[in-house]
Amino acid sequence: MTRRRKLFLAAAVLLLVGAVAHAWYWYAPRVRAGTPNPDDLPGRLLAQSAGAGSELPYAVWVAYPHQNLGALEAGLGSADERREFLAATARLAELPAIELPRFGPFAAPPARELAVVSDLEGERVVVAARVYPLLAAVARLAGKLAGNPWLAGGEVEAFGGRATVSWDGTLWTVGNVAPPEPVAAPGLPADEAPLLAAVRLAEPVSYLPAGLHRLRVADGGLRIESAGAVRLAADLETLASADAALFAVSGRGGPLERRAAADGGAGEEAGSTASGGAFALFSEATRGEGLAALLGNLPGAAVWFEPGGLRFELPAEEILGRSRGEEAAGDGWSLVATGGDALDRAEPLTAVVERLSREVSVGLVVEPEAALAVVDQVVGVLEQVPLTSRRETRKWRDWHTVLSPLGRYGRVEMVVDEGELVVRLM
Repeated sequence: MTRRRKLFLAAAVLLLVGAVAHAWYWYAPRVRAGTPNPDDLPGRLLAQSAGAGSELPYAVWVAYPHQNLGALEAGLGSADERREFLAATARLAELPAIELPRFGPFAAPPARELAVVSDLEGERVVVAARVYPLLAAVARLAGKLAGNPWLAGGEVEAFGGRATVSWDGTLWTVGNVAPPEPVAAPGLPADEAPLLAAVRLAEPVSYLPAGLHRLRVADGGLRIESAGAVRLAADLETLASADAALFAVSGRGGPLERRAAADGGAGEEAGSTASGGAFALFSEATRGEGLAALLGNLPGAAVWFEPGGLRFELPAEEILGRSRGEEAAGDGWSLVATGGDALDRAEPLTAVVERLSREVSVGLVVEPEAALAVVDQVVGVLEQVPLTSRRETRKWRDWHTVLSPLGRYGRVEMVVDEGELVVRLM
């Protein structure tokens, strides 16, 4: 082989390696952080959603969306599994489900950043992405040749109706309303560390407080945190000490109080304002009694509540009733549990429940692998009982759907308070 041919071969190999490295770095699904550009439309949309009274007060910003959302898709499985995960998450969080449009073979436009702003109902939506220049040109040409308005621009079906796809240079937008005009709005601090994503809420949504909430890689996992949420760290540590596969606390502004308000403020006794409560699902099954024994072992579970107020339900309680009667739990609280040793395992957690119900709106700690196994037990029991309500069965199936892709994490923790949010996936 001549020297020239060797040089040519070496150059070809280097070009191939460079092309593969370039494609992986810029296009392959992976977790990749970035920073919002305050001078571009996606970054402005994140900032402008802060204004109270805004027509589109809720915003989600994602760095390198085709890579980060592609990595999320890979973890969620098939297209049907992804849709069901998003729908189940929306139902459990009491949020409207919004499905982002795909961009050809990519989960989202190959872009440095993407933002979505909407109203609370998810009916008025604007999506904006700053697409890579080469991909923008290729996408527009391919869209015209294939008659695909999602790529070329034009009218499409989206967000429950008709929407318009348009291009302005490399800026790709989809919406059924016009993007808001630029206004002075608070952005991110100049020294902000790179983010995977950010959510800004002008008003509270479901259990999420108003404010700017950031998603970052931290300590080998993921962390969502709002400004000033350092105080909640101690609450997370308390939750983590709970001896349960799933442990949830509802305090002021939490799900029990919200449900009581929706019911006109009436709990088990009319006019009650009691709202604190908690729910624990234990890793080991406990043998039930009566009908529960005929159906197999129910998971060990416990519910704390303030008498006269609303409370969480034990698994299959609509059919099986309370396996154990009410037990005094201190400071006027009551505790009910399934059979076996669930009550004994729950009683030492009472002090944690009482304190956290006064300090946080929502507290949650989950060991996904253990919780998924227990949730499967509950679903199995419910599917054997034809009289089980669709509401309860769907709720537990939704938990199964949401927990399934979280199995890669050893623990998931969340604490919500007024204006503060911390979520840790470790």
